[in-house]
Order: sequence, then C-alpha cells, then structure tokens
Amino acid sequence: MSRTVVGIDVGGTFTDIAVLQDGRLTVHKLPSTPQNPSLGIVQGVNEVGITAESADFVHGSTVATNALLEGKGARTALVTTMGFEDVLEIGRQSRAELYNLEQDRTPTLAPWELRFGLPERVDYTGAILEDLQPAAIEALMELVAQSGADAVAVSFLFSFLNPVHEEMVNSALKRLEPKPFISLSSQAGYPDIITLDMGGTSTDVSLCPGRIKETGSSNVGGHPISVPMIEIHTVGAGGGSIARVWKRSAGADPGPACYGRGDQLTVSDANLLLGRLRPDHFLGGRLTLDLPRARGLMTSLAGQLGLGEQQAALGILRVVNANMERAIRAISLERGYDPRNFTLVPFGGAGPVHGCDLAQELGIPRVLIPARPGILSALGVAIADIVKDYSRTVMLRGRDLKRTRLEEEFHGMEGLARAELEQEGLPVDRMGARRFLDVRYVGQSFELTVDYPASRSSRSSDGLARAISDSFYRAHLQRFGYADRNEPVEIVNLRLKLDLVVDKPDLLLDASAGSGLARAELERVNVVFREGELETPLYDRDLLSSGDRVVGPALIVQLDTTTVVPPGWAGEVDTSGNLLLTMA
Repeated sequence: MSRTVVGIDVGGTFTDIAVLQDGRLTVHKLPSTPQNPSLGIVQGVNEVGITAESADFVHGSTVATNALLEGKGARTALVTTMGFEDVLEIGRQSRAELYNLEQDRTPTLAPWELRFGLPERVDYTGAILEDLQPAAIEALMELVAQSGADAVAVSFLFSFLNPVHEEMVNSALKRLEPKPFISLSSQAGYPDIITLDMGGTSTDVSLCPGRIKETGSSNVGGHPISVPMIEIHTVGAGGGSIARVWKRSAGADPGPACYGRGDQLTVSDANLLLGRLRPDHFLGGRLTLDLPRARGLMTSLAGQLGLGEQQAALGILRVVNANMERAIRAISLERGYDPRNFTLVPFGGAGPVHGCDLAQELGIPRVLIPARPGILSALGVAIADIVKDYSRTVMLRGRDLKRTRLEEEFHGMEGLARAELEQEGLPVDRMGARRFLDVRYVGQSFELTVDYPASRSSRSSDGLARAISDSFYRAHLQRFGYADRNEPVEIVNLRLKLDLVVDKPDLLLDASAGSGLARAELERVNVVFREGELETPLYDRDLLSSGDRVVGPALIVQLDTTTVVPPGWAGEVDTSGNLLLTMA
C-alpha cells in the first residue's frame, strides 16, 4: 500500500492542505492562525482525517516573507565587526528610483540602537588579524540583555573562512535568560512561463525560461536576502491588501471585511462588489461572504474620493494590478526577457481572479490556470523532488583558477554532503549531482550563477578559465545588456545541488468531472468588467471536462479559487484539467 503524503502551505490568510492517497487528491483550505500557525495546521489535518502516524508531511510557509513585507518580524540585534555596524543602513549603491529626491528608504531590519560592533578582524584568507577578547563579549552580553532583543544576528567579516569568533559569541549568548534566537552568518508543455502566486497577503512572481531559476541574492520587501532559493520577486499585494494603506494586509484575523469580522476595505471586498467573487461560492460554499458589510465600507471610501462604488472598486483593482505588473516587469523586461514570449501561470487563492487582466496589460498571449490553483503550493511540496543545496566560498581568480583545485573542492563538498544525507536515510546512490559557480568581475559586489563547464574543451585549466569567463559574459549580457570581455573575472562560491527525483503520482480527479459545459453552468450573474456590467455565466470547474471551451465573460468557481475570464478571452480545458486561456 502506498504511503499517504500531506502537503501544507501556510499563508498569511489561508492554510492550504493537499492530501495524496492511493493516487487520489483531496484538497482542503481553512483560515490561518497567525498567533500560532501550527494550530491551523493541526485543525486542518484533523478535518481531513489524517493522523501523524499514517502519513508523510511536507510543508512550506510565507510567514517569514509576510513578516518582512509587513514589518512584523522579531526585534533583532546585529553583532558585526567594529566599523561595519552601519553597512546595513548604508545598503547597496543601486537606487530603485534614481531621480526621486524624496523617496523613503526601507527601514533596516536592525535599527541603529540594536547594532553592536566588536573589536575583531579576520582577513580574506581566514587569518586572524585581531583577536576577539572575552571582555568585549561580556560587554556585548550586557548590551543585548538591556536592549530587549528577541533575536541576534552575528555576522563578522570573512567568518565563512574562519568562524571561531562567531562561535565564541554564540556560546556566550546562549547563556542569556531569556535566551534569544541566534543566527550565525557562517550557516544556507509551455517551457517558458511566468508564475504568479497571489494569496491573501503577498504576491510572488517568478520567470522560468525553460527551467526554474535560482539565486543566492534576492530581495523581499526592500530587504536583500542572501540564501539559495528559487528566484522569486515578492510584493505586498494580495486579496487581503487594505485599500487605503499599501503593504499592509488584513491577514487571516480579522481578514477582509467580507469575511464578516474585519473593518478594513480590501482587494477581496472590491472583487466581491464587482461580482467577481460570489458570496455563496467561496471556499466551496463553506464561507458566505458578507456583501452588505463590504458595500458599506466601499460607500464610505467612494464618497471620500467623489466616485461611484463601482468606479472606486475598479480603481482598487487597477492599483493592486499595477503593483503586480511592476513585479512581473522587474523579472522579465528589466532582465532582458520579453513577457510576450511567455505563458502566465497564475495560482494561489487570488491569482486566477487577476490573471487575465495582468496578461492583457503586459501583452502576455496565454494564461494557464492549473486544475487546483488555490492549493498548488501545498500540492507542489507534496510531490516535489528532494533537493539539497551546498555552497563553499573560494575566491579564486587568475592563476589560482585551476581545474584540479575546483575538482578537489567539489569532491570534498560531495563527500560531506553524501555523508550527511546517508545519516538522514536518503538513498544517496540515486541522487544526481549538479555543479554551479558564482562568478563576478574582479571588484564587483554581486555575482551571477553559471553552470560548471563539463565539455572536453574545458578539460585544461586554460580551457576551463575561458569557458567560465564566456559563460559569465553571456549571463552578464543577458542580465544587464553589456559585457566587457577584457575585464578579469573571479569565482566567489562553488555551489553543489544534489537531487532525488520523486515518483509523481497520476492524480485522479473526481469522477464527476467530464459532465460537459452545459451541466457545468450553474447560473447567470451580473459582473462588472472594464466594459461595464455584463450578464455572465457561472461555471462549476469540477464539472468541466477535457475539450470544453469557455468564452468570456465567464466566472469559474471551485473550492480553492475563482477564475475570472474577461470579455475578449476564451479558454479550453486540456486532458490534465488545466484551463488554457487566450485572447479571443
């Protein structure tokens, strides 16, 4: 008997659960519990009738991302090398708005009063130039205790080469009561698609030019993040975004006004008032949306703006869509990719509501709505391959850039990685290894990741150096529009990725699927589009079958989301249950 797998995605507004059991998919969605995310997980698992002993659990969460976007993280202190305390405040020299003289800076994660410098120094080879003295550590402990910090980030220069000073500080901070959280910097069909995951609190977009792009340098809410991850651009725009104060969300508690408890007007309320969300078809009818409550708040806002209710609601959607459009442009046009050559894949609870409008504004010709878009992240973690990432900083250039040195480093990384994975009980012999390099121009402050050359022409050290340089120049030209082949490059990090391909089950959809378009139509409703208020058919997605063609305007409802098909769009259901929409 096959093992049951439960995928869980904890969002700022909803917790999504996907259960794979004997090839059959069961989906569940319930409000998140921000005060303790585990409570919502336990409740949801109990509601689908799964026990911890009978299943494997895989989970992901946007809780950390949302905390950055909304500025709700722990009170964090930074401990660094003396003289570098303000690097966090100074930031990087690039400016998001070059000619804006009044732009507001993103608040630092650690304010000045929580940044502490210690007299210590390690050089670029790992040699200690200045020892860290016990007296300085004792003084730091007193300052941290008095600061009221909940977390402490320790980041000394070149600690990745010699972590001894960070380990000394870590040992001391562990003695504090209450003990803070401590983080040391020395720990890490349509092939071309743009994904858009729009939830209740935030929207994540990612460009996949035939592959999933990864990065070791990303940005969330204006904060640089330097850990290996899928290259995703996140903005504070979601179904729960408050209409008058951006980068805030009503979250799961109290939630949008239409959920019955909130008193803030949100994007979801605007969609409800325009008829794009149906009061009696939300979460499969398990939650009836409060239309009068949302209308009362919209009437107040419309009066302040001197607009009608529909105009105010459409204005809210234009603003949130513009925010998401900028995010998609940032990962496509600004990086040398034309979005017209891609297919937009919107998912999350709110993604299919906005997908066609975004594609139309950006000139994207196709929108592919997965069969279960609202819980796609939970399903993804349930069937995802097992991937382990490892990195090692080497700082190699010129004569030091030899194949023998790189091979030794990679073999050492692979040996350590495989030993670790064997301890975890993973079948190491079935895991494939891929090698990458983080490369930059000498003196540059950021890197681009390229494949480690494996061709015959790069077997010699000279051939290897040329192959690495050529790969970097091409990547730099693609990313920034220029490349200087006369400038020397250096390797900063080696990256190793070990992955184990997991068997993907053939998902069995409900037997009711395949009944045809006529039976799938539930009723006719009035929906407001750019063209005005139009009579619109409402379809049950579970009753659509392969080959059914839906012509806009149309609404398609299912337990985990609603798909809006505007006038001028049409789509067809494929054999996998996906809905491919194109401009008619």
